[in-house]
Amino acid sequence: MNETDWPDYLISRAIAQPPQDCFVVRGSTPVIAFGDPVHSLVATLGINPSSKEFLNRKGVLLEGDKRRLATLQSLETENRGSLDTEDGKAILNDCAEYFHNSPYQWFKPLNRVLSEGIGASYGSTACHLDLAQWATDPVWRDLDLTVRMKLLDDGVGFLVNQLEREQYRLVLVNGRTVMKEVESAGITSWKSVGSALSDPTTDLYVGDSGNQRFLGWSCNLQSQPGARRHIGALINFVKEFAGFSPLALTNNNGVKS
Repeated sequence: MNETDWPDYLISRAIAQPPQDCFVVRGSTPVIAFGDPVHSLVATLGINPSSKEFLNRKGVLLEGDKRRLATLQSLETENRGSLDTEDGKAILNDCAEYFHNSPYQWFKPLNRVLSEGIGASYGSTACHLDLAQWATDPVWRDLDLTVRMKLLDDGVGFLVNQLEREQYRLVLVNGRTVMKEVESAGITSWKSVGSALSDPTTDLYVGDSGNQRFLGWSCNLQSQPGARRHIGALINFVKEFAGFSPLALTNNNGVKS
């Protein structure tokens, strides 16, 4: 998309300051979305970006053709306070182009569910969002509860606004932790559907908010041992409860212009 088309609320978030003392990856920028947050028709939802999106195995910021997202270094500044509208557009452009560069392999299981479930895919009709938009080092599970709460307090309000403005046709919510925060934020209320999957035990849920359908599952496909064996069942779950056919996305069906 033309960079001048980015909504002001996304630009403002892209150049926002991170919450203090939350172990945000030094030199990173907020990930407004993995993929195009404006023209995507469906979204997946997680907790927060991985530090691996910004850092190599030695903990050094990715550079050159290995860089996936904008950094203060790529924006040629050392001071977050100096970021302006043009920097915000550059950050958003990198978010939109994420899946056309060298995406992290974390997204492969979710992309399979999207593709085989409703004919969507990252980089075209789907994007990924997070409750907290900042990557941290250490990772989420190793952060103190007070730090996690500060990151959620900083990020969930923006996410709620983003969901309301962009009106994704379907949002897939990956993992019980994310589902709990989604309901706590008043985004949707979950209703259990069908029988639980086993080994690991996984419950399936449906929620609605206006014209948006939310589908959630309690396992975490990427981090929970054995969870990926449920991919086939989750594909069938999405097919059954999405509320539309893959053809609706192919034709755009008036959902987004």
